[in-house]
Amino acid sequence: MMEHPEDAALLRDIAGGDEEAFGRLYDRYGRLAYSVAWRVLGDGSVAEDAVQEAFLNVWRKAGSFNGRRGDARAWLLSVVHHRAVDLLRKSRG
Repeated sequence: MMEHPEDAALLRDIAGGDEEAFGRLYDRYGRLAYSVAWRVLGDGSVAEDAVQEAFLNVWRKAGSFNGRRGDARAWLLSVVHHRAVDLLRKSRG
């Protein structure tokens, strides 16, 4: 799956508090984000929690996205992956 050219624009809009842009980003990547989290965690409900928490983090930190360092899709999925790994570590410790 390729990044949509407007993903970076969605993140800029989200940084400005645009809830509709946030919904579009979630609609576009929610399933993929869940898949990433599920592969890390192996548990559907915990994966859902990881995705929800990751998207909340995206809402709060969308302004920190820097398109010169990578694409928006990769940035989003790294947020999801890191949150899933955090939850996995917490469950083991």
